[in-house]
Amino acid sequence: MLANTKLIRILKTFGAGDWKDLEKFISSPWFFGKTDRQRLLALLVAFRRNHPKYERITEAMLLDVTFGDKAASTGQLAKVLSKMVKAIEQYLVQRKQMLDTQQEQCLLAEAWQERTEHKWASQCLEKVERQFLERSDRGLKYFHDGRALAEAWVAIQAAPSPSLVTTYLQRQEQNLDAWYLLAKLEQAVWQRAQSIQTQTPKQDTVLAINLLEDCIQALDTEQYPVHSLYWRAWQFLKHYPAAELNAFKNLESSLQQYGNLIDPGKRKALQTLLRIFATSQYNQGDATYLQLALSRYQADLAVGDLYFNDKIHSQTLLNMVVLGLRSSAFAWVEKLLQDHRESIWEEHHAEQILGLNHSLLAFYQGNTAQALDYLADHYDNLYYRLAARRLEIMIYYEQKSVLLEPKLEAFKVYIFRLSKKQIPEKPKALNNNFIDLLRQLIHPSTLGNERRINRLKEKIAQTPRLAEREWLCAKLEELS
Repeated sequence: MLANTKLIRILKTFGAGDWKDLEKFISSPWFFGKTDRQRLLALLVAFRRNHPKYERITEAMLLDVTFGDKAASTGQLAKVLSKMVKAIEQYLVQRKQMLDTQQEQCLLAEAWQERTEHKWASQCLEKVERQFLERSDRGLKYFHDGRALAEAWVAIQAAPSPSLVTTYLQRQEQNLDAWYLLAKLEQAVWQRAQSIQTQTPKQDTVLAINLLEDCIQALDTEQYPVHSLYWRAWQFLKHYPAAELNAFKNLESSLQQYGNLIDPGKRKALQTLLRIFATSQYNQGDATYLQLALSRYQADLAVGDLYFNDKIHSQTLLNMVVLGLRSSAFAWVEKLLQDHRESIWEEHHAEQILGLNHSLLAFYQGNTAQALDYLADHYDNLYYRLAARRLEIMIYYEQKSVLLEPKLEAFKVYIFRLSKKQIPEKPKALNNNFIDLLRQLIHPSTLGNERRINRLKEKIAQTPRLAEREWLCAKLEELS
């Protein structure tokens, strides 16, 4: 009866704290009458005992729990269950509205002001201000709380004395300016970050942030660390993807120093952009970013920022493995794979995911036969499929196999078929360029032809989207 009901779907989302908090909420006479309260609490106990195996609950059980010996109909039970849904919805709303001390006092000041008790209203805000001035944190919440407190003071002083408002604003001018600058800076950073992540055209903020840049730069870094972090984020993002190395390093340094002062989700978003940027720069041929990208991944992995529910995504794992192998960090890669045997996000495909990464490790260590053995016939992940086909081709090249050219042709046909509907433009170009350049490399006229080899080297350097760039360069050097 209850299997797919809204009530059961809600209860399945409950954590340990929800049961206790919901019990307190239902127990309050403010929300429910005595009879409803007793029935809802009895139902709550029954649901909690059977969580999450709700299939064990029967209608007869719920009737007995709710109405006891009294004869009751299915319709009466349905009404009580409907009240339980409404009770949970009210509870969820109340949880969202939980206030901290400052918010409570500011609302109380507003209430006293509405009742013309100006003295009591001021006392509430004076209490909040004393607590605020004693705070040593300078995180994002500190600045938002300061702005909210200033707005509360203005609201209660405007009615009895406009001159008090002027005096207060003059006294708070520097703080108000700083909070305004932070709000504009934060807005500019996240608008730009979102446009990068979603690959949409960047939009200017309502008031162009470049008009405020001199004011932001003039702020004391120690006094305004969050401003400093967001300023460096802006300097990095506004030129993305053509940001300079110094902008990358400055943001990385700020995140290490002040990242704990902003929301963890936003900190992780900026770290993700740094990883994407460094990896992209390296993939386009800038070897400077190889160690930077690997170090970024290693640092984020060490503090747990690459995990979701204690699992790691297959693409993240592949990125780390490739960067580690190209840095010759074989022992680190081997330990990485060993440590994450039971931690792959896509659990059903863990064996093939680990297999490809072990194949890459064997290949980079020079064991092509073992690398070939690790390869699977099929990969569910498109990017693993593409990586596996490239790896297979590179193995056949190293083994001087007659299968090399047929495999290249088959891969070209495969990319063509995928390109009609399944493969984005960037990976399509990466793989097509790999195939085309390798074909030119293995052409008989390349062997011993320094002029042709040099032209191919230039072509590789000038091709922005190219898979396996370093390997191709190494093979050309061997032909020189």
